[in-house]
Amino acid sequence: MKYDVVPASRPATREPGARQRCPSATLRHPVLDQDRFRACFGELPTGVTVVTTGGPAGQAGMTVSSVASVSLDPPVVLVCIHHRSASLGIMEANGRFAINVLRDTQAWISSLFAERLPSAKKFASVSCRLLDDALPILEGVVLWVTCDIKATFPSGDHTIVLGAVSDMARMPGEPLVRHAGRYRRLGGVA
Repeated sequence: MKYDVVPASRPATREPGARQRCPSATLRHPVLDQDRFRACFGELPTGVTVVTTGGPAGQAGMTVSSVASVSLDPPVVLVCIHHRSASLGIMEANGRFAINVLRDTQAWISSLFAERLPSAKKFASVSCRLLDDALPILEGVVLWVTCDIKATFPSGDHTIVLGAVSDMARMPGEPLVRHAGRYRRLGGVA
């Protein structure tokens, strides 16, 4: 793929003693197809999570790969969820969610929550406990984080959900990782 480099405007002179800056440029690039984009970002190893919600609007859960910490003070995280996910609407109506970071032996849970099944079928197949009598926390995970929805932002075909962290716990064990389209353990393939 060839990129055209378009030089940005630069000041004509530099003040004495001022640090020299790298010249900036804008890259113009062709539109990328979805398969290529997915394959390229599949090279970025990521922890495997199941995001769950529970409350007046009911229970829902889905496998989510786009999870990140945003801020330490105050503690804020983000998750990215497809606009058409039924779980997104339930999560927004409940106003809160939990991030469950799966253990290296729980690839089957990731596959289960990635399927388009009724939530009741998904939850009937796993062990979980309810925090505050409603928010599902999956048993056996290495980390769980509960959040109150702080803001949502549409972006492309997903919605970015910012969550203000309300509680969390870490348990001993190794996390499940996804890389190049396969589940992996930190020590090898799962």
